[in-house]
Amino acid sequence: IQNAAAQAETFTKLLVDMWATKTPEQAHAFLSKPDVTVTNQSDKEGQLPKIKALDETVQGAFSGVARQLEDELAASEAAAARAEAELTAWETEND
Repeated sequence: IQNAAAQAETFTKLLVDMWATKTPEQAHAFLSKPDVTVTNQSDKEGQLPKIKALDETVQGAFSGVARQLEDELAASEAAAARAEAELTAWETEND
């Protein structure tokens, strides 16, 4: 049992190292090769398009997050500029 657990950890690390830096295009190209065999060919045909769809979904989500952060940054900068202007006006009135 202990050896099986050690092997599982080794194989997990191997898989992560192998795939962590691959783009969806690279993964699709590799997995779609005819020499990559699967138990059920229809599963391969049905799942491969999902790699590209998942990439589009993730890209869209991150794009939305980036836009939201940019909007929040712009609002914060505008608020800071208003506060600075109000402080300058107050200092001018109270000098």
